[in-house]
Amino acid sequence: MTEGSDDLTETIHKTIKEGTKKAESMPSPCIFRVPKKLRKVKKSAYTPQLVSIGPLHSNKEHLKSPMEDIKKQYAEALFKRVPTANPTMDFTLVVLKQCVEKMKLSLDRARDCYAEKVEVDVEKMKSR
Repeated sequence: MTEGSDDLTETIHKTIKEGTKKAESMPSPCIFRVPKKLRKVKKSAYTPQLVSIGPLHSNKEHLKSPMEDIKKQYAEALFKRVPTANPTMDFTLVVLKQCVEKMKLSLDRARDCYAEKVEVDVEKMKSR
């Protein structure tokens, strides 16, 4: 290696470290709604057509069925993949309870990712 390449390596290393420090001090990432002016250009480009992931479009009727059932089917398949000591026992509820507890702990952090206030109606979810 030449002396010049060592200087370049050090410069790149320093730049990466500085960028990392700046990124760590930035606020958490945000999820924004597409601005109305931009949506007017082509509304369909910014509107979910088949599935809603997250709370912003969860109240849209055309996204609720059958995709909501398919998401539930995928969730069940995921929970069934959790290895258990006894394969004949169904630990789905145990694993689900652990996941719900973890989600409760991260709910505020998840809400902070949205640029606008997002509320999840837990009672409405219970009736689904």
